[in-house]
Amino acid sequence: MVKIDRILLIDDDNISNFLNVRLIKKLKLSSEVKIANNGQEALVYLKEVKSEKVPSPSLIFLDINMPVMNGLDFINSFKNTRAWHKKTVIIVLSSSENRSDIDILKESNLISDFLVKPLTEEKMQEVANKYFRKQ
Repeated sequence: MVKIDRILLIDDDNISNFLNVRLIKKLKLSSEVKIANNGQEALVYLKEVKSEKVPSPSLIFLDINMPVMNGLDFINSFKNTRAWHKKTVIIVLSSSENRSDIDILKESNLISDFLVKPLTEEKMQEVANKYFRKQ
């Protein structure tokens, strides 16, 4: 069975976060899931992780539309600290299918994939198998 060390959900939708955590636990894919309600909270968390010398999340699900710091701004800030997150898989999980947002995110070369909400068991299994199955 595929295991993902740490997962970070960056989304301001509490219902989506609750359901996503529940799904991840049901599938027993990860024992550690952290939630950040916007990009700024996520950056603070990632800086704390770095300062405590704890491994960074293996997987980040990132929403695009959030208050305080949206997904695009998060990626721009995250790029500057990418050196210590080389193995982090970032997947945009959003209800937004705005083509210009997706194109901007693709240009960053940090995004591994794009999924449209909701996260389902099938989508989660596909992510786990595609990015975390040991070769």
